[in-house]
Amino acid sequence: MENYQLSLLIEQVIEELNKKNSMMKLAVLFTGKECPDYLAIFAQLQKIPANYRLVVCCSESAKNSFEKYKKIIIENLPNVEFSSDLNDCTALILPELSLNSLAKISLGLADNIASQWVQEYLLSRKQVIVTLDYMACLTSGYQNLGEYYRKALLGLNVIVSAITQLARHFQTNLDRRLDKTIIQFADVRYLVKEQVLSIPNASLITPSAKDWLSKQHIKIIRY
Repeated sequence: MENYQLSLLIEQVIEELNKKNSMMKLAVLFTGKECPDYLAIFAQLQKIPANYRLVVCCSESAKNSFEKYKKIIIENLPNVEFSSDLNDCTALILPELSLNSLAKISLGLADNIASQWVQEYLLSRKQVIVTLDYMACLTSGYQNLGEYYRKALLGLNVIVSAITQLARHFQTNLDRRLDKTIIQFADVRYLVKEQVLSIPNASLITPSAKDWLSKQHIKIIRY
């Protein structure tokens, strides 16, 4: 009986590890000295489907204000980890991107954590989403400057979203990229219905994975 219970426990642990490893990861990078809309942002992050794991970090300038809300993140976002390594994530979210980082990214500079990660994600053809709601509270001169930089972001294929629409981008239209030779069911079981899956031209898809992709109406793009 004890051996049976031990076996069940081991199977549960393995299943949880497999689930965690097969989850898609979203990077969330906070910038700037003060973000007045942290709670609104957290409310949107909570609405992101549970098959995504959030990897959260912040810039040096955001550390002091970010620490005040770290406990709220831990308590309200179960699928979250804190790390400065954002390499394995599917997309990058920059809530209320600071004006300083906005200018650097728009001008093609990559000399701080935000601009460096944005450049890396764009070069890897990964999704980058920013919110800039705070600009409405700036003086007219800074609003005009911010609008100029916002248009530059759009030219780089960066998505500029309202905070209240942030979670919507992760329901159906986020591209999932898998650089694998063989695509198995475990690789695709957490994909959202009608999502897009990008895979190499030479990749093989197992029958069980193919059935699941078909049932979920997931579009496959080969590159």
